[in-house]
Amino acid sequence: MQINIKGRQVQLQDETIKNMKRRLLFSLSRFGHAIQGVTVQLTDINGPKGGHDKECLIVVKLQKGGKVVVQGKGTDCDLALNHCADRISRTVDRELTRRRKTPIRKMRRERKAEKNVALDGEDHESEGSLEQQHL
Repeated sequence: MQINIKGRQVQLQDETIKNMKRRLLFSLSRFGHAIQGVTVQLTDINGPKGGHDKECLIVVKLQKGGKVVVQGKGTDCDLALNHCADRISRTVDRELTRRRKTPIRKMRRERKAEKNVALDGEDHESEGSLEQQHL
């Protein structure tokens, strides 16, 4: 699982990035087989004015296609990330459970049945034509 952490208008130190990656690995490690990559974007909402509003956006790209996105705010980067890490864990779990429990689509089953009927019909027609030729 590849984790990318980006800061927009926020200076992130190496120790902070290391702790953030550890927190995300803790939250998402049980889904490692189904996750292709994780992107985290931390933004200072107020910009250079200062203040305590930080925004965290986490995008998880799944192996079999699709993305799961969570966004949250906090007074500092760690709080925003912790809040979003909890939410992304629950959201990925819910999405993967939904995918496992989704039944095969009805149209696929009908197409498969039509193909089987068509193949069975072709076999009988060819046998009948062979019998007519021998008589």
